[in-house]
Amino acid sequence: MAVKLTRLGWDVLTAKDKRLVNFPWVTGKVRNGDHYIVLDYLARRFHEEVEPIVRSKSWGWAARSVRGLLGIPSEHNAGVAIDTNAPDHWLGLKGTFTNAQERKIRAIVADCGGAVRWGGDYAGRKDEMHFELKGGNVLMKKIADQIRAGQDLHNPPPAKIEPVASKPDPVWDGLSVEDTKAVQRYLRSIDKYDGEIDGKYQSMTKAGVKSFQTDAIVYGGAKFKADGEWGPLTQRWFEWVRDVLQPAVVRWKASKRLGRMLADGHYGKLTNRHVAAVQKSNRKRYNPRKYKIDGQAGEVFCEAFDIPAFKW
Repeated sequence: MAVKLTRLGWDVLTAKDKRLVNFPWVTGKVRNGDHYIVLDYLARRFHEEVEPIVRSKSWGWAARSVRGLLGIPSEHNAGVAIDTNAPDHWLGLKGTFTNAQERKIRAIVADCGGAVRWGGDYAGRKDEMHFELKGGNVLMKKIADQIRAGQDLHNPPPAKIEPVASKPDPVWDGLSVEDTKAVQRYLRSIDKYDGEIDGKYQSMTKAGVKSFQTDAIVYGGAKFKADGEWGPLTQRWFEWVRDVLQPAVVRWKASKRLGRMLADGHYGKLTNRHVAAVQKSNRKRYNPRKYKIDGQAGEVFCEAFDIPAFKW
């Protein structure tokens, strides 16, 4: 059987692969060895020079495709990528860091000698939370050996206090043709679109997105403003449901008894039923005064199950 590779040539790892180890900077795992050394160096400098990393908001290994390119494994699949403070720097936004912070990020990446790529430098859609390793195992060993030997990859001038620059509002660029095609494929997979996969954001696509937004069952019965636009809030909600909520819920026997639920990012009636089943079977985890079996993964639910709550 041929080895499945990511776009940058890394072999894909399964969740039980022994090469995946816990990583102190993120909630997930990363690849061990030279890759771990380089990612740890990167994360440590980011934490010290750019902004503190919040572990509960940062992610590592995940079995998923490249966003917008279904079927092509993400570098997360190989354990060679991390997302730092993801809710603050969501996919598709740009300008989530100040100019001073961006200069520091690029300096750190440059000091890694070609072994790291930052999603904020992507030519197309930006991914400012994302860092991934590149260049292959030989380069990785070279950089890791330098770090192990205590070599100073970067010798900055004496630190000086800089005025804190105001953070500009993130800018949403809208969807590219390829992004729109990915949304259309996704909507088709959840029976909300039966048109052509043509990358044109027209009435049928907009209607499908609006239906997806209307289905969203969120805190306190509130719902999205169903405007039919797949903007940053809808993207964040989709990713949180798929990557955080649904994988946490399906681990429980109460959920499994209801049958299979895919981690598809769709918070409709099926996900609501699974969340309600888990709530019902875990009453003691909740503050009884706030407890409700409503199928809504609100702050009380997330706190009880130790998963990051969705931030509006």
